[in-house]
Amino acid sequence: MDFSEIIGHKEVIRALSKAQSDLKVGHAYLFLGSPGIGKKTLAKAFAQRLLCNNNHLETQCGGECRSCVLFKAGSHPDFITVTPNGNSVKIEQLRELQRNSYLRPISGNYKVFYFPEAEQLTEAAANSFLKLLEEPPAGVIFLFTAVRAERILPTIRSRCQIYTLFPVANTEIKQWLQNKGFDEEEAARRSLLCEGSPGKALILEKMEINPDWVQLEYILQQDLVAQLKFSASLEKKERQEI
Repeated sequence: MDFSEIIGHKEVIRALSKAQSDLKVGHAYLFLGSPGIGKKTLAKAFAQRLLCNNNHLETQCGGECRSCVLFKAGSHPDFITVTPNGNSVKIEQLRELQRNSYLRPISGNYKVFYFPEAEQLTEAAANSFLKLLEEPPAGVIFLFTAVRAERILPTIRSRCQIYTLFPVANTEIKQWLQNKGFDEEEAARRSLLCEGSPGKALILEKMEINPDWVQLEYILQQDLVAQLKFSASLEKKERQEI
């Protein structure tokens, strides 16, 4: 995936592209944003661009070099995804990561470790590789994606360059959906309902706007007292209404 295929987030893309072209790529990045906003797509696009065999050229290879073909197939040897083992990322996984990080890249100049669910790093697991995160071997890059910054340990956040992704404009999402084959009416409907999230726009079913909708994410952001009051209010409603 090339950056040009990503909808929105142009300022972030410009910053990442400049860092690469100026040979000033950082060693750790944290991408934050609501579900479906595009943070994982952006992180993977950045990783593919770093690992591309032609990443030293001004123009991209169009995904045709061997590195990009392997990346798109999910089998690039220098792109390592660290996903939770059960409910969290375990210390054993990070010990293996540390051993792997000191091995030279197989294909190019970079080795990228990607944490798509960075909130699942426990404090004990995170502490086990903080020194590596702060001073990794040459060419080793860490990418983290998460929904909310406060769920990421401060010791991780302080070692990362942080990019927060904001909602994409409705007009951009509408045009993007039309390019994907949605008719204008349905594209307009989805662009209004998705709250600036392209990923959400793709999975929404046809539905009318309901002013009584309660957004689960909003509820989760409230304090415990507010959550308990909301829970109590549900007792007065019928099952179907809930």
